[in-house]
Order: sequence, then structure tokens, then C-alpha cells
Amino acid sequence: MDISYINFKGSFVYLISVLDGFSRAVLAWSISTRMESLDTQLVLWEHATNGLEAIS
Repeated sequence: MDISYINFKGSFVYLISVLDGFSRAVLAWSISTRMESLDTQLVLWEHATNGLEAIS
């Protein structure tokens, strides 16, 4: 999992991504205007319920 912050029009947005540890492929991602643990949990839950394929 990786959380990156991006300066966007004077404030920050957060890019939350789930990465495969071996291939470094992006498995799931989300953008949020706040950095809270619920945001990361939702990305993991969505990925777990939708399958384990990498994003092309």
C-alpha cells in the first residue's frame, strides 16, 4: 500500500494505491481529499470483493 499526497490548487489530495509486492503492479487505487484510515480500508475492501487482478 502506498499513500502519496499531491498539491492541487493550494490544497492536498491523497492518492491511495494497493501494489503487488512482487510485480509492483497497481491492484487498486483511490483519490481522497482527506487522509483517514477509513479511506485506506475502503480501497482494500473494494479490491478484496472485486477480485485480485492487476489494473491494466
